[in-house]
Parts: sequence; C-alpha cells; structure tokens
Amino acid sequence: MTLLFRPHGLLGLKPPMVFQEFVNHGGVIFKVYVTGNYVQCMRRKSLPGILPEEHHPFPFVILSRVSNTPWHNPEDIEYYEHLEVAELPPLSFLEKIAKGLQKAMRLHLFNFGIIRDANACNIYFIINID
Repeated sequence: MTLLFRPHGLLGLKPPMVFQEFVNHGGVIFKVYVTGNYVQCMRRKSLPGILPEEHHPFPFVILSRVSNTPWHNPEDIEYYEHLEVAELPPLSFLEKIAKGLQKAMRLHLFNFGIIRDANACNIYFIINID
C-alpha cells in the first residue's frame, strides 16, 4: 500500500494501481460479515490517522504493514490502542447496507469493510467487499 501526499508522487509508482481516497478513521476498520439475513460486525486495526499533507517531507510513502505507518497523528494513538472501545455502527444501519449489497451483487455470503470518518462520527465509507 502506498499513501500519496502530493500528485507528483505518482511518478514513483508502476501500474497496475487502484486508487482510493484516504479518510482519517481513528485506526479502526469495522469488518461486517453477512450470511443470508445474519449480519455480524467486528472491530479490526487499521491505519492510524495521517497528518495533513503539508507536514510530510516526501510525495509518497510505501507501507509494508498496517502497523508500520510513519507520520501518524499522535492524537489518534489513544483511540488506536483502545480498539475495543470504538463504538460499533448501529446494527440496523449495517443490515440496510448488507441487504443493498446482497441485492446488487446477488450474494448471500460475503463481508465488507466500513470506516467512520474521524472528523464526522456519522459519516461512513465502505472500503472493500470480499
């Protein structure tokens, strides 16, 4: 995984690539598992918060592991270390997302990752579907 801080950071990368906007999310990803009508949500470690781009000396950084993040936001570490206390998204909300994904993909067994914007606790992003 590579985090780009400036557009010219693309010059150091080689295709194929998938782009995704980074959203500071407090170091927690919620993994949602769906089996038919059953929906279960678990907390998992993710990337800690990243400082604004003007604080980064390089145009990009390559991460070999999620826990290997340089230039994190120190204020996010406390939340990251207390993964267990991160409030789960409402189950009814997750069930609605699961039903929509089931209908769109015609699948009954899958999982997806969802993160919560650290700056707006009621904004979520689906970041992967497996």
